[in-house]
Amino acid sequence: MPQLIESFQEWSARHGGAVRNPDLADGVGGGLPRFVCSDGAASDGERHWEPPEGEFNRLEAQRLYYAALLRREEEAWESFRSECLQQAALASRYSNLPPPPADAEVRLVAGAQRIAVLRGKLAGVSMRLVEEPTRKAAREAADRKDSAERERQQQLAQRVSRLRAMNLPQLEGTSDE
Repeated sequence: MPQLIESFQEWSARHGGAVRNPDLADGVGGGLPRFVCSDGAASDGERHWEPPEGEFNRLEAQRLYYAALLRREEEAWESFRSECLQQAALASRYSNLPPPPADAEVRLVAGAQRIAVLRGKLAGVSMRLVEEPTRKAAREAADRKDSAERERQQQLAQRVSRLRAMNLPQLEGTSDE
């Protein structure tokens, strides 16, 4: 079977866009992917992995994606805010320098709104991630209980069958006639 060779850009577009994992320095893997996608797919830039199997693994990959996206957005917001404050300070000292951009407040508010949305998404995925092992444990407990009940019912049915098969022994010399 031929192997499909896909460029990083094609792979990223197919998975809705990749985000660089900010916790990793270039060249340092640490077992974590360098790029992550919202659907859980991951890449090191050359090799690409499809979204993981299983709800827990998929949620963990999504948590990694939203954490990376949130960190990138927060860093960009802080950087832009610092640049605006520095520009305002310089403009107040030197009349030949321009003030911060006129739309700085609007851009900061928009960035804060994006950060709030990402925090909400990260919290939702984290909550589901915490609930998943609990749900799994509850399902396993219910399965064990159901299995025990089925076993009990089978044993009872066998016992009833044995009881039904039992008859009083016939005394010698007597007949039912």
